Amino acid sequence: MRRVVFMLLLALAACGKSDPLFPREEHLDAGPSDAGLELDAGTPVDGGYDAGFAVVACVTNTICGEGFHCESGFCTLNGDEGELQITLRWANVPRTPEDLDLHLIEPTPIGPCEIYYGDANRTLPSSCGAVGKLDLDANAGCTLSYDPSIGADTENIIYPPFTTPPPGHYIVRVDYYEDCTAALDVPFTVAIRKGDKISVYEGVFHAHDADLGSADAGRTIAEFDEP
Repeated sequence: MRRVVFMLLLALAACGKSDPLFPREEHLDAGPSDAGLELDAGTPVDGGYDAGFAVVACVTNTICGEGFHCESGFCTLNGDEGELQITLRWANVPRTPEDLDLHLIEPTPIGPCEIYYGDANRTLPSSCGAVGKLDLDANAGCTLSYDPSIGADTENIIYPPFTTPPPGHYIVRVDYYEDCTAALDVPFTVAIRKGDKISVYEGVFHAHDADLGSADAGRTIAEFDEP
């Protein structure tokens, strides 16, 4: 159920645009805040399975591609069993493989550690000691490396099951690395799941926002503390 609700929120959030970035609100009369849209992931949602991705049937993990696994007969985004998950989704119309990057500053005992594509080994622990990892890096170098029906235009930072995100202050950023095809607008959403609470933020990049950014690049989307 957690996975179904999380993916449904991603799909719903992707339907709208905002510029400048602001979090979607739980109450209609509320102004922008750092809280985003927070829902209890244990609450039933009408409409059944809607992952924001095409529902791709599978028998083994091989058909699902990087960042996904076969669960209950369908390709499922990794990370739904961990205590913290941050997922970036974007799409321009008509769709082209634009290159956006998800960054997370994680606190560690030796100081902040940035999780992003530059952590070359992308294993645990990371090269700077982070507990989380970037599990899916899409459209790097403007190359569409994923089946669009499964996981294009998605980046995902996950914390494996039975691991505890370190206490401290976290910063989530999104960078428009490269405007691959002169796209005018690239709307995006970021979903932050902490246990059974999900916050969804939305925004849009324009062509002139692309910066070929590396460490410390990007637009700050949200900040939060753990625990």
